[in-house]
Amino acid sequence: MNAPSKGQFKTLREVLDFVVKHTGSPTDSQKIRLLCLDSLMTSVAIGNPVPEWAKPCWEELHQADHAVLAMSLVGAERRMAGPIMKVVVDTLTDKYEKASETPSKMHLFSMSDLNLYSVVKLLNPQYDRKPTFCATLLVEIFTEGGYPMAELFYSEDLDPKPLRLGKLSNPCVLADLLSELRRLLKTD
Repeated sequence: MNAPSKGQFKTLREVLDFVVKHTGSPTDSQKIRLLCLDSLMTSVAIGNPVPEWAKPCWEELHQADHAVLAMSLVGAERRMAGPIMKVVVDTLTDKYEKASETPSKMHLFSMSDLNLYSVVKLLNPQYDRKPTFCATLLVEIFTEGGYPMAELFYSEDLDPKPLRLGKLSNPCVLADLLSELRRLLKTD
């Protein structure tokens, strides 16, 4: 936690000290200290106002929160994304490659911000933002030229935007997406 920070804080530890002091949750537990920062971000993300004490350094707190998430998941993306990605691959495989007749036109999969961050990071290695509360990854399947196609969208509000993918175009042929997801699921 001695990683450099920006602005008034020299380290992430100083950021956490500041948040813990102002939230009234003094603790030596690193886990609780990190949860204080995460709780502050979640509280604001769901519509509560930024506390007065946090306003002067809100951008720094926000950047620190993103940095903590990214640092904590480095190298763990497959482990965090794997279970949900496997379910998505199995569902799309059954429906489109095995041509299972299922009445479902929509499939919903729920995941935490850690899992969502990891899925998006695997699909787009340039991604470096912490998902906001209720962020959504949408996969739309449609037919074009006789081929099933997939288009991925990412949303942190009511306006989903196409997700930039690392190795694939978006939209892409569904078979290519499934192939890439299977490649990502393999362990080294």
